[in-house]
Amino acid sequence: MNRNILPENFMHRWVYLKRLNWTLLLGTVIVSIVLLVSVFGPHFAPQDPMENHFTLEVRGQIRTPPYPAFTIPGFPLGTDQFGRDILSRLLYGIRPTLFMVSFVALIRLLFGIVIGLAAGWSDGFIGKIFEGILSFALAIPVLLVALIGITTVGINRGMPAFILGLTLTGWAETSRIISEQTRLLRQQPFIESAKSLGGNDDYILARHILPQVMPLVWNLLAFEISSTLLVAAELGFLGYFIGGGVWTEITDFVAVNVEGLPELGQMLSSALLKLTDPSALIAVGGTIFITILGFNLLGEGLRINTNPERIIEVRWKRFLGERWGEWVEFRFIPLLGDWFSLHLKIIVGVFLGVLLVLIGLFSLNLQPSITAVESPVILAVPGDHLWASAGQNSRNTRCTPVVGPRENKLLWFYHAGGNLSGGPVVKADGTIILASINKKLAAISPEGIELWRVDLDEIPVGAPALGERGEIYVADKAGGLATFAPNGGRLWYFSEKRGREAVSGPVVASDGTIYYNRLDLIQALDLFGKPLWQSPSVGEYLDTVPALSPKESFLFVKKLALSAESGARLALEGMPVDNLAYLDPEYFVGADNSTYFRKGSDIYRWRSTENGVELDKPIGWGYNISNTPVFPSDQGATSEGILWMFYGFESGFNNRLVSLDQQGRVLSNVSFNFVQGTLVGIDGEAVAYICASNSGFKASCHAIQLGSDQTLWDLNFGNNAKFIGGAVVTGRLYLALKTGYLVAIGEPQANN
Repeated sequence: MNRNILPENFMHRWVYLKRLNWTLLLGTVIVSIVLLVSVFGPHFAPQDPMENHFTLEVRGQIRTPPYPAFTIPGFPLGTDQFGRDILSRLLYGIRPTLFMVSFVALIRLLFGIVIGLAAGWSDGFIGKIFEGILSFALAIPVLLVALIGITTVGINRGMPAFILGLTLTGWAETSRIISEQTRLLRQQPFIESAKSLGGNDDYILARHILPQVMPLVWNLLAFEISSTLLVAAELGFLGYFIGGGVWTEITDFVAVNVEGLPELGQMLSSALLKLTDPSALIAVGGTIFITILGFNLLGEGLRINTNPERIIEVRWKRFLGERWGEWVEFRFIPLLGDWFSLHLKIIVGVFLGVLLVLIGLFSLNLQPSITAVESPVILAVPGDHLWASAGQNSRNTRCTPVVGPRENKLLWFYHAGGNLSGGPVVKADGTIILASINKKLAAISPEGIELWRVDLDEIPVGAPALGERGEIYVADKAGGLATFAPNGGRLWYFSEKRGREAVSGPVVASDGTIYYNRLDLIQALDLFGKPLWQSPSVGEYLDTVPALSPKESFLFVKKLALSAESGARLALEGMPVDNLAYLDPEYFVGADNSTYFRKGSDIYRWRSTENGVELDKPIGWGYNISNTPVFPSDQGATSEGILWMFYGFESGFNNRLVSLDQQGRVLSNVSFNFVQGTLVGIDGEAVAYICASNSGFKASCHAIQLGSDQTLWDLNFGNNAKFIGGAVVTGRLYLALKTGYLVAIGEPQANN
């Protein structure tokens, strides 16, 4: 064997390995792993990232959190101070952080390139304007501007607030670098030659300037991603998380933001719990470090690979051969550059449009979905109250087991002294509770006599709610919740300092947890007024009263399904989610303790299992007007499983109440000629009580037997009586009018 061959082969291999772009290769591997974890990581999480574990066995002893790493099976990286698995939170937290960082970096880079090219190419008065803008943007700290932007938009709006805050001035450094490079390039002879040949500014910028700065752009992209990650961590230390968090007052003038669903910034801010156990800090900080390192390596590798000399000498001729490499270099690349320069404005516009659409789509799904399972259980009204909230109970079924009024006799009127905020609630002993917008809360006896009246600190919203021991809960315009004893004495008040108002009355779970809607979010408190969580309502203004599932593990608000324990959006896989926005979807709970989902005029009964959702066949009747589908304004199910859909339109045309059995057969179909109808409630004999009113029309109430098209009675009140709520109790119907009147209809000797 010729020994001289070995050194020659070895040298060839060494030259080949040396010419490989190892920086690009390593960066691509790291970034690919991070992207895969962000997409598929939640599926491999060993624990629920929101589940608390307050007592676990560690080395034979019962310990409280935080738990150290590598000591408990199933918790390889330990837990945080609430006993939540750090590994699971990391696998869930990479996704929202990476989405936010990527969007911010792309927007910063785009603005930086456009403004930098314009600033570097312009001179005279326009050039001075651009330079002034750049100097002003660079003079203000990015963190300060981010805080102002996030606070202005509202932290609970999630990613859009962070994108605005971090991009207001974050593009300035990129613009400065691009502008300096553009100034240097515009002085080069090839630019003068292009001008002399008749090239306009757009052509020269796109064909000659932009290709020269592109190798630098990839480095800048890595820099933007890295700096955005660091600023996100800084915001986390200040209590500003992508998920919003919950501000909790711990002492006078001292409040902390308790983090909710995981995100790397807030996880880093709360990772160091003990100096003797920095494992959580190392895990979270290491994840951020590796992510930054990967993008830096990727950016540098791309810069090396996009160097014009490397493109010509290495990429085209090496991989395409001499002939095709020269064709790509001298024919294809110039043609592509010419097309790009002619369509530069269109390309930038399309890119911005796609970017905005992606931001909107991803901002709706920032919080990772958590699958939950619930088995059916019969849930009674805590405290056996006759009407405990706006929808009678925490499930918002509007159904009561008692028999309502069979007579349409007006018994009495009571005036609260001001317009009412919502309907009444009725205690187990028959006492009626009302709230009025003149900041009053009143209790009225079944005979219409005022028992007591107390002052409220803020304007109430919606109907009050009753707790198990008769406590009274009132949401208000300041976003707070006031709590009173059964005799009207004050108990506690939850104050929301950021001032987001409530938009619905509360409901109370059997364990005392209170839920109510505030502007663009849903609030949960424990029975002592301590905030448990806040959950964004996907940018919608939802004034619907929340509804708990039979076992109280789910919370439904219109088309939202949340975990009642954590506020996390639930992954109810298998639900018919196509065309949801068009078909006005809504979850609801029936008085038969079943969970339903309505899409258009079709109703699906469903059950959650470990394998997803078991869905029954849709039940509907295809209501339409002139071949246009019409959707009900309200729906529900009685304790016998009779489904009902109420169509109450402002036009007054084809308003109706329809009832169906579980096989989809229409049992009754009653039409009305009123406008703005409201279904107040359904009693234990499936009698529905409907009231309607509008300015210029006579207000009326109707008692209708479901399943028979029979109207038991009608009652006309007169003009301009705006109904805003009611309650059905034994032999009585209580109606609240916006003008401040409470009306009692039914039997004089009703046993409440």
